Amino acid sequence: MTDDDGRVVELPTELVREVVSWLPASTLLRCSRSLASLNRMILDPHFVNLFQSRNSTLCTTILGFCCDKVGFLLEYHHNDNDKKHSVFAHELDMDPPCFSQDNNTNSTALNVHEAVNSCNGWVLIRSKYSVDEFDVLYTDSLHLVNPVIRRCFTIPCETGLWFDDNHKPEYVLGYGPKTGRYKLVRIVNRVFDVFDVALDGNNSENSWRRINDFDYNQYDLVGDPVMLNGGMHWLLAKVKSILRFDIDKEKFDLLPTPLFTKHMCIDSLYVMGGLLYIGAYNYKFMDFSLGLVIWVMKEDSSTWSCVSVIRDFCHFEHLEIVQVFDGGKKMLMMSHSKKNLQLYDRETGERTTLIMRGINPKMRKRMTFLRFDPSFLSLNNKI
Repeated sequence: MTDDDGRVVELPTELVREVVSWLPASTLLRCSRSLASLNRMILDPHFVNLFQSRNSTLCTTILGFCCDKVGFLLEYHHNDNDKKHSVFAHELDMDPPCFSQDNNTNSTALNVHEAVNSCNGWVLIRSKYSVDEFDVLYTDSLHLVNPVIRRCFTIPCETGLWFDDNHKPEYVLGYGPKTGRYKLVRIVNRVFDVFDVALDGNNSENSWRRINDFDYNQYDLVGDPVMLNGGMHWLLAKVKSILRFDIDKEKFDLLPTPLFTKHMCIDSLYVMGGLLYIGAYNYKFMDFSLGLVIWVMKEDSSTWSCVSVIRDFCHFEHLEIVQVFDGGKKMLMMSHSKKNLQLYDRETGERTTLIMRGINPKMRKRMTFLRFDPSFLSLNNKI
């Protein structure tokens, strides 16, 4: 900046860091590609922590991904005065060079790409390759992509490992805060395999190993898992419990769910503000008049408290609550069936569909939505 005499004045680094930490991820993404000084600043782990604490209170970031490897950074600003409740979309490069480095030379690409889950800014992308002429058997190609810093590498799968639609594998990427390591879990035929991820890209298919300390055969996993405090959490069918996998210790344990009446059914798990939430509905005669009841697990990890009820609810919407703000009066939700984002007002019971600016409506209907925490670490390691 300049003073009254036109002389250039350099602002203190602490003041610049304070101002920059309030900017949305999309703005930092654009500026960091041309400003070396900004690059150096946001590499500082202290800035990363500051940015995440500030950004989460002002803006919710979601990743939208299409099967043809088109990705968008979706931002909803909580204090936006726009009465139309807009979500602003910024296109990302989700097709970096590592996608052309697959070793499936004996397979045929099916052009089926799926964003499985996201952890600390890394997105796990799964691509299917046919291994027979009828496209019945296939093998997977796995990639970790950080669309913000444009880094990508391949996770090798064992040679000769084939699947079909009746034995479809599930993958989950997680982070162990005590060991500081990322791990990938694969579940197929009730068998758990774990892969230690090396972020330098030096990964080998020999790193896959079997986890045998839990009797999986008596449990059925329901829905998508959620990550919280270094653990992967799944809902279990029939027994109404939560299966937790400690990433650091590689151990399993069971957590209780709220005590429901006979006809209450658990819909899904959520994570907000470092706490675990459960949504449940009344399924007697498909009666949804009671709405979606939201419970939160207390910090003792053994008791639950009912915090809210969402009226006018239909189970087939597959709602996921992303964030609560404005003093708990409003909830931001993703509808995975309707492919949109909604704002729920707890006082009035009204739901407003948010307008996505910058996305073609036809493309939006093909999207998968993922919760996404932008990570600006290792910006100097661009591909």
